[in-house]
Amino acid sequence: MTNTLRLAMIIAVLALGLAAPANAGNRQLFFDPAGDNEGRGTQTFASDITQIEVTSQDNGSLTVAVTLLYSGQRLEQGDILSIRFDTNRDGNENFRLVAFGNATGPPTFNLCTVGATQRCELGISGTDRPGAAGSHVVTFELRFANWFVIDVAVVSEYEGRRDVAGVYTFNVNADPDRDGRSGAWEPGAGLNGDRCPTVPGGRYDSDRDGCPGPFERLPTPSFSYNAGVVGSQIVLRQFRIRNAPRGVPVYVRVGSRTVRRRGSGPIGVLQQRPIRVGTRITITYAAAGKIGRYKVVRFTARGFRTVRTGCTALGSRRPARCP
Repeated sequence: MTNTLRLAMIIAVLALGLAAPANAGNRQLFFDPAGDNEGRGTQTFASDITQIEVTSQDNGSLTVAVTLLYSGQRLEQGDILSIRFDTNRDGNENFRLVAFGNATGPPTFNLCTVGATQRCELGISGTDRPGAAGSHVVTFELRFANWFVIDVAVVSEYEGRRDVAGVYTFNVNADPDRDGRSGAWEPGAGLNGDRCPTVPGGRYDSDRDGCPGPFERLPTPSFSYNAGVVGSQIVLRQFRIRNAPRGVPVYVRVGSRTVRRRGSGPIGVLQQRPIRVGTRITITYAAAGKIGRYKVVRFTARGFRTVRTGCTALGSRRPARCP
């Protein structure tokens, strides 16, 4: 038996960072006219492809179910049904999923490489189940990466005979968070999928796994100062931020007053200022797309002592648990 069919699938490439909801995956049916299979006499013939159902899910799963007309309602010994993938759409097949019919029992589903020689390995999921009278449905299951436009061909073979069903286009549409990434994410496997399919990674997706982050953590504030006794008072002659990254907003709060600068440098409001024992100063670094840090210090007779340090919420001055 031989059947040949070509499919094309388009994965929508959506704008990065858009958080508007999108449909979850896609499902589409394609039909081929009955009775157009090739045959030879009454004993040797090709199963007639009548329907192809393609379904994608946001978790990176893709199924292709092919309905074949054959009174035996199963793939038999000698039948070979394969799905061939051209992930670059350059006319060169990358790999194929193959179901080999057996004399008894279900078919054997393999993943096969292509090239000068074909090498197949077990491990692909699939089923072959009876359908309506005189038909059966062979279903292949796989995980897809961040594919953009892919050509897929389905071919059923038996003694050189075949049925050509046509060329189709399928929109995978598995990008509900619209961050331009879709499909299965597997660490270290070289796949370009989405680890967080419902949360857009956007411009803060620094490790390109489809999730926001990991976010840069700003340093714990550090400062230097110089103080001396003037008459009966202790006066801050100088108070300087030392380790704020260039351009990062720095907030210094003394009592009810907060001053702001960017990066390291002097804090004018604390220059030549009398300071009382017990005065608290809070220094916060906070920047968009970064985990902020803060430090609270108290002035004592022996100088400044740290009361506490911690993190702030992403892009905020609000204290939060450090990740």
